[in-house]
Amino acid sequence: MCAKLAKFFEKGPKPSDRLNSPTGLDLQAVAAWVEKASPFLGLLAVVQIISHFKGLACIAWLTVVLVAANKEVRKQAALEAVRQVVVLVGIAAGLLLHVCLSFALFQRDKHWLNFVLLPANARAKVSDVVFEVIFMDLLARLVGMAVKTGALLALDASTDAALRQRSRVLTCLEHSLLLYRSLLPLPVWYDYFDGLRFGSILSTAFAGAYMLLKSSHIIERLQLVWAAGRAMMLREAAYGTMASAEEVMESGPCAICQEAMQEPTRLHCGHIFCEGCINEWFERDSGTTCPMCRAVVKPAGLQCHGDASTSLLPVVF
Repeated sequence: MCAKLAKFFEKGPKPSDRLNSPTGLDLQAVAAWVEKASPFLGLLAVVQIISHFKGLACIAWLTVVLVAANKEVRKQAALEAVRQVVVLVGIAAGLLLHVCLSFALFQRDKHWLNFVLLPANARAKVSDVVFEVIFMDLLARLVGMAVKTGALLALDASTDAALRQRSRVLTCLEHSLLLYRSLLPLPVWYDYFDGLRFGSILSTAFAGAYMLLKSSHIIERLQLVWAAGRAMMLREAAYGTMASAEEVMESGPCAICQEAMQEPTRLHCGHIFCEGCINEWFERDSGTTCPMCRAVVKPAGLQCHGDASTSLLPVVF
């Protein structure tokens, strides 16, 4: 018996044994197939890169510009009242110049129609749709960052109260930009699904399913823009209201800094804190609950963007 087993392992399993295995596959054969096919797959990848070289190179360069500009804008925002006007003007001009050159480079594709939420040329390939969406999303972020540099130039930052109001404005701008970026892919993907050659009924069903999935995300973005805009207009935190003098006297010192209240903010749960302290609490822990009672007082997803930062993650769908 031992001699038969030794002979079996020396020769390896028969083809019939491989077919009767639980997977029905010979992993060595699969590995050999992948090894032989790799050069051809690499050749196809090179062909695709060359055929879309202009678009890929443009996206790569705009991404580099976006990351560098985002870093510099945040640096200027941190300087507060001593921000460098020349640097901010140069950043805004450079960003808008890149947007104009990008439109000119792809003039035949009529990207400006997508920028105003209208369908441009019909895209028959998924790769073309993805490129269109990522490209327009990059341009939208560059324009949004240019608007933020204008806000940094125009808004006062000499006092703590002015800095808090500037933070509210920048937060509202970022959430408005996120809403606009969520709407940008809608006409492109809808036009793609509606143009599928599956028959009018099935194509319409796919387009309707996309709209249904997209609607919940857009509604969430609308709620965040409303909360951020309301806080900006009323000059108060999005998760509370300004506390009265009587409420501050009853509450005593701030539970976070243990000092007298500065710009006291009454959360929806009733606890009162300094506006700067509670803002720092939410930004540091990325939380949505009161530090005292853990009640949910901040809308989920309502992040503060007082540092003038712009989201670097693309919106594809």
